[in-house]
Amino acid sequence: MLLRSLCGTLLVTLCATGSSAQEPTAAAQSAVAGARVFGEQGCGICHAVNGLGGSIGPDLREISAGSDLYGLSTSLWNHLPDMALRMDALGIDRPALSTREAGDLLAYLHMVGGSAGRGSPEAGAELYREAGCIRCHRVGTTGGVIGPALDRIAKLRTQHGLAAGLWNHSGAMIPRMREMGIPYPTLKAVDLSNLQAFLLASAPEEDAIPDSEAWVLPGDPDRGRVLVQSEGCATCHLIGGSGAGTAPELAKPGSTRSMESFYAALWNKGPRMRAAYDARGAEPPEFEPGEMADLSAYLQSLGYFTTSGDSGRGRSVVLSSGCLSCHGWQEEGEVAGDLHSIPPSAEVASSVAELWNHLGIIDSTGFQREDWPLLERSEMVDLLEFLRAGSR
Repeated sequence: MLLRSLCGTLLVTLCATGSSAQEPTAAAQSAVAGARVFGEQGCGICHAVNGLGGSIGPDLREISAGSDLYGLSTSLWNHLPDMALRMDALGIDRPALSTREAGDLLAYLHMVGGSAGRGSPEAGAELYREAGCIRCHRVGTTGGVIGPALDRIAKLRTQHGLAAGLWNHSGAMIPRMREMGIPYPTLKAVDLSNLQAFLLASAPEEDAIPDSEAWVLPGDPDRGRVLVQSEGCATCHLIGGSGAGTAPELAKPGSTRSMESFYAALWNKGPRMRAAYDARGAEPPEFEPGEMADLSAYLQSLGYFTTSGDSGRGRSVVLSSGCLSCHGWQEEGEVAGDLHSIPPSAEVASSVAELWNHLGIIDSTGFQREDWPLLERSEMVDLLEFLRAGSR
């Protein structure tokens, strides 16, 4: 009953706070808006948030802690039948979600969970100390005061936001680190995941769910392509075989970098890249978290990164999990919708909304729980990629 876990006293407090509307195509999502969605559904009847709320279902914080977008989506799907039957028993209407609402919900779950999906807060705390961050930045009551308090910057609690923050401020950090004799640290992908987990877990209780945009979803490759062109990345880099070629090629076919690996490489090459800009008398670009998400999504779409999922394997999930007992395939089968003709969408949130909205069609009178296909996280990764890619 994951998605009904969004209530309790904390959620009521959050829902009293205003939040701005977002376009469905926006990479940014609002955790406060996600709390509002479920505040209007009476979720506290069944579930608590950090011990405050109902006790029929599990506590939201316990469920979402240590999970990521795909793990949360898997729990959502697997618990839909239980939620539908319990809602009917309690006389609660089954809500449908829009793309924007689904994205806001995922941001809320991410923030409430208190830790990143696959990072270690403990390892992140060790990195914060050993890399020298503690000499300039404080977390809680520990650390220096040269730079801002890291646990107070909400944007750093997501991968895209952390990557943008590191890049944008590296220009100021590099000379200061040299002055202080702090070696410039080389980071790996797991280091960024751990550091983000540490900052998310360290957020002050009163600021755990910030009234600001949370950049947790994959970006839009089309916006990323425009960004690459407008920022002149091809001045130094080859991109898909085109460009100046004096710097490593971006979007090289067959590369197996992950998004986190790209962000780590961007940090590691920061001094060299900024020196190249200085030599040309040019200012390096700064990126908002959403732009960083779009940039990585574009490069990923060209084969530079390991994709989040594989649409071919996602097709196999569709064909093997019983979806065709309701859905059609290439104009054959039932009338619930031909899965082969799903239009492509850049928004993962739209696919999550589609999965959630199955809640409204479960027949509480003739439904057999064992008929519902239960998915593993890896299967959800591929299924969401299949839904995103459509029939391409």
